[in-house]
Amino acid sequence: MSQPIQLAFLWHMHQPLYRVGNEHVCTMPWVRMHSIRSYYDMVRVLEEFPKAHVTINLVPSLIEQIRAYESGASDLFWETGAIPAEALSDEQKRFVFQNFFTAQEHHMIRPLPAFARLFERRKDALHARGETDAWQAFDTQDYRDLQAVFDLCWFGFMACED
Repeated sequence: MSQPIQLAFLWHMHQPLYRVGNEHVCTMPWVRMHSIRSYYDMVRVLEEFPKAHVTINLVPSLIEQIRAYESGASDLFWETGAIPAEALSDEQKRFVFQNFFTAQEHHMIRPLPAFARLFERRKDALHARGETDAWQAFDTQDYRDLQAVFDLCWFGFMACED
């Protein structure tokens, strides 16, 4: 007769310290984005398996940064994404064009048809215009769509089911 397997699950949730001191607007969004996607999914999956026992390790730098968001802190991506597309400066458009495709192509970009279209148009623009001028291939609606789909793609599968 086989014996039950004793299995331990340890989830190590970490992020480097992106927020320096009491900085209100952090340059990188990864604590917010991974909290929305991966960390939320992990906790929600556990609700489906109430007999499973796991250990979740939250490192201090992650907790501090989550608490900063809770207290009203932000990040450059969030701040730029909140600016109406028609009010974006050229520098902000460049930032959005360069950074708002920072997501896994097959798991996050391709499942959203509007994001996949923008992704392909970005590749075409980079090829046709080069790194310096490619951002000019997008119009106001493209920037508006990109601001929305970038945040939407970071919602994980459990958030989409809720």
